[in-house]
Amino acid sequence: MMDFRKIYRKLSSLRHVEIRNGHFCLYKTPMTFLSPSAFASLEKVMIENVGEEKAGKQMYMIFIEAGKEMAKMIHKNTMKTGLDLIHYVATLSSIGGWGTWDVVYANDKKLEGIYTQKDFLVSHYLKPSKKPMCHMPRGLITGVWRFAIGKNVDCIEISCVAEGYDKCTFEVGTKKSLRKKHPELVKEQIP
Repeated sequence: MMDFRKIYRKLSSLRHVEIRNGHFCLYKTPMTFLSPSAFASLEKVMIENVGEEKAGKQMYMIFIEAGKEMAKMIHKNTMKTGLDLIHYVATLSSIGGWGTWDVVYANDKKLEGIYTQKDFLVSHYLKPSKKPMCHMPRGLITGVWRFAIGKNVDCIEISCVAEGYDKCTFEVGTKKSLRKKHPELVKEQIP
């Protein structure tokens, strides 16, 4: 189990996390917090407007760019690269309100990885669902990997809390390798 207080104290002592001029800042970059229900509402409105599959793919694409920007900011301030950056972003995400992340497996040579995420509150607001619904984290994971290793990978969600599982599970890989293992999920989740 990760001790978030210890991580926060370390980041704070290094002045990587601070409150400055009324803003929470990570690496001197002001951050904005939104409630999980706001993210869930965004997803629900998109589903109502364009349908579930299209909304999921659009959110995935948007959050790929957000993941790249997040990884770029963290890299600039820590000089972490590759798998070190991937693991570090997961740790920061765990203290940043995105649930508890675990990089179960990551191999930058084989271009594959497995993540789990517990307590991502957006998933709870999207219950019940017959399909995985965590398009934002999928996009963030993909963007971080693409920046960290400089390769074109994708991410699919294998199981989701919104479907009734106890945690969300994500798999990273090339579109081709993911399609071999999970053809229906790739068709539903990857543009």
